[in-house]
Amino acid sequence: LLILFACIGMTAVLLFSNYRNVALFKEAQSNFQRGDEKSLDAAEAQLLQLIRNDDDNENAYIMLSAIAGKRKIYPDMVYYSHMAHKLNPLSAANKAEYVKSLLFAREFGRLENFLSHQSELSNKDKQILRYAAGRNGNIKNFPTQPDRRSDDNKLGELASLLYERKNLTVQEKLTALEDDFKSDDLFLQQEVLAAKAELYLAAGKIGDTEKALLEAYKLNEF
Repeated sequence: LLILFACIGMTAVLLFSNYRNVALFKEAQSNFQRGDEKSLDAAEAQLLQLIRNDDDNENAYIMLSAIAGKRKIYPDMVYYSHMAHKLNPLSAANKAEYVKSLLFAREFGRLENFLSHQSELSNKDKQILRYAAGRNGNIKNFPTQPDRRSDDNKLGELASLLYERKNLTVQEKLTALEDDFKSDDLFLQQEVLAAKAELYLAAGKIGDTEKALLEAYKLNEF
């Protein structure tokens, strides 16, 4: 009887705790959907409480990652998206969010390491890997992919321009950046600006370097 009553009591506690966690997540979800800063603060506090109650809650980490992304706090986005991916590594959405967070945090070492150990990569991920490897000085480990002109190839093409085409002058590279890399992709925009800043600096054009850096900073203060 004692064992039976103990089991009934434990079941009741678990059911009540689960009910509280579900209610807390729904409140956080509602605040997140409102989207204003005060509501995001409330959602973040509720989700952190939820994680303290249940540190295996994948959905809480996913939403915390989204909040960090909205606020452009990319180190937090890296942490939360990594936890979601760790809890459910088979989720393509979790993997994509983790890769995105590493891109905007410019964690190129971790990005190259993560993607190079994946068994299968989309064309887009292959180009991301080439760019990360280029930033790390390892582009020779990932030969140029067949040229299929598309938005998915842009980062790979940028890597090739910056780190493989050594026959081009600084000015030729700057012209190519201006003409060939127009895109709505915010990450590509910031990396093109960063590349321009580096090339201007190499050419001793300090004013142009500062201008490019300030434009990049507007896109990504981190």
